[in-house]
Amino acid sequence: MKRLSLQRRITIGLAVSLAVIFSAQLWAASHSARRVVENNIAENLTHEIENLLAALDAGPDGVVALKPDAETPIYSRVYSGHYFVIHHGGGVIRSRSLWDEEFPALSDGIRRVPGPKGQTLLAKTATFNKGGRRAAITVAEDVTAIDAEIAAFRNRYAALAAGALILLLGAQMIIVRVALRPLERARMNAVRLERGESEMMETDVPAELTPFIAQINRLADITRKRLARSRNALGDLAHALKTPLAAIMQAAENEKVKGDAELHLLLNQSAAKMSRLMDKELGKARLA
Repeated sequence: MKRLSLQRRITIGLAVSLAVIFSAQLWAASHSARRVVENNIAENLTHEIENLLAALDAGPDGVVALKPDAETPIYSRVYSGHYFVIHHGGGVIRSRSLWDEEFPALSDGIRRVPGPKGQTLLAKTATFNKGGRRAAITVAEDVTAIDAEIAAFRNRYAALAAGALILLLGAQMIIVRVALRPLERARMNAVRLERGESEMMETDVPAELTPFIAQINRLADITRKRLARSRNALGDLAHALKTPLAAIMQAAENEKVKGDAELHLLLNQSAAKMSRLMDKELGKARLA
């Protein structure tokens, strides 16, 4: 399995981190904008409920009705996006803007509900006691256009975030590439050290690499000293064996030994073999 390079790991880590951050910011921004708008609309709905409650009139017969001038123009225009429904013991009072659309009775609170012509409504319901009768007033406002604006803002922010992410990743790749150049120089120094072109690695490196380079230099120094001791030991051994080897070769030329052909051959072969081994090891020591 091919391992990821350090640069690619950093790039992937940064990309994931930035994507999470931008996504969180996008959610927070759109959610905050939606909450602010909904809170403002909820305040307006509260005022409308209070106005409708003040305009409710309970007659002598107990029938609850709105005063004639209570319905403002926004509630008179069909599908205007502003609606109200009043449920009371005697029936239902609806704004003209609802036309013939049905609007369900809702419990107290604020919520989103589907409205006429595919509209999305933010509706608020509050229950009161008017003239001894229970009256539940629901006021709703169309937030379809606001949702569309928030969605457009979210799309614009996502596009900007994507562009910023690409730019940041590009800048990060350049920065990492420049920052990793000392590693390439260190690799070339290691190659020269391996070839014997230098005895130590350069220590002019970033602080993060200093302990690593120092350890390599210590290992190189230890290895160099061990090789020196090995060369000296081999040299000493070779010189120490020269005298016995010369004695063996001299003994092989003795007349008595020559009389024994088998012994003479064995001594000559052994001496030649020892001489080749000594030369070989001395050559290795010199190369090391």
